[in-house]
Amino acid sequence: MPGKPQPMRLLFIGALMGAGMVILAGIACGGSNGAGGTNGSSAATVRAEGEYVQEADALCQRVAADAAELDAQARLQTILNGNQSEDTKMADAADVLEEQLALVRSFRLDVEQLGRPDANADDVDRFLAKSREAEAALESAVDALRAGDEGTATEELQRYASLSQESAAIAQESELEFEVCGGGVSAG
Repeated sequence: MPGKPQPMRLLFIGALMGAGMVILAGIACGGSNGAGGTNGSSAATVRAEGEYVQEADALCQRVAADAAELDAQARLQTILNGNQSEDTKMADAADVLEEQLALVRSFRLDVEQLGRPDANADDVDRFLAKSREAEAALESAVDALRAGDEGTATEELQRYASLSQESAAIAQESELEFEVCGGGVSAG
């Protein structure tokens, strides 16, 4: 059908824009997302800011390596350029984005396990809240792709990218001084 390739192309352009954004936000700001307090845990460990930053930076280093290995952007571009049917492209893209979602979620959960820094914990809470919203948008995009709903998938991917950028801004403006996480490491 002549109308299908254009929406699919827009979908994947959106996916390429958003692919890696939450991971990049986590890497760029990851230490800021280290609070366990917004997940309802009242017994979150409070750590000295320096210790917290050091451990968050270690997590950011790990997720940067994982994101490079995932290589979501290149994989999505290969899918976009492929000769498969639009339905197959959507299913393949959903698989890639689902892997990314698992990585993003795992990273956030690991950072939450760090507890809270003894300073600037509000920045951590705001980052985590935005990260959860971005995760939900990515999950909705995956679900929409699997359902063949290009319009919803595109909207959710755009929302994902926007929320990811917002979470990155929170971390970059934080008073926490990260060496890896705050350095704006780029996987793309």
